[in-house]
Amino acid sequence: MKEIKGFPIYQILDWLGEGKTYDEITKAYSLTAQDILSAIKYAASSLRPKRVPNLTIYIDGSSCGNPGPSGVGIIIHNGKKVIERLSSYIGKATNNISEYKALILALQYAKRLESESLTIFSDSKLMVNQINGRYMVKNKALKRFYNEAKQLINEFSEFTLRYIPREHNKEANRLANQASLGK
Repeated sequence: MKEIKGFPIYQILDWLGEGKTYDEITKAYSLTAQDILSAIKYAASSLRPKRVPNLTIYIDGSSCGNPGPSGVGIIIHNGKKVIERLSSYIGKATNNISEYKALILALQYAKRLESESLTIFSDSKLMVNQINGRYMVKNKALKRFYNEAKQLINEFSEFTLRYIPREHNKEANRLANQASLGK
């Protein structure tokens, strides 16, 4: 347990949580404002996600209607271990936009985990082929999401986006469908 001047970090944080001011704590316990700030920084660092250099992510977007209520499903793997399952309602969108939003959210999450090497699997042939440069993006609404995704992709030293058939993406599909139905 980390301590500052003999006081466990949790004790200093408890005093703050009880509403004690910096002045009260510094006078009563002979701690400086810097000591209190160090306790807060130490506690905050333990809340930060751990760095995961290599990730594999399965994504899917879903729309009930086209456009209609939509959601995304994302499964994040570190090796064979699932480290996160994300399911999020994204409002009214087309299926193609929901696929791009799933990609963007996955990229943002991988960035927070400081991933360097990233492999993403999707069952959207259109999005995979557009991102990989095989298809042009003609739709103006999709172009905005395409540009955002490409900008995020450039922040990774290694990036691969691969198409997989829907039957190999069942869990991400289930999460996306649940989100689009508001479950």
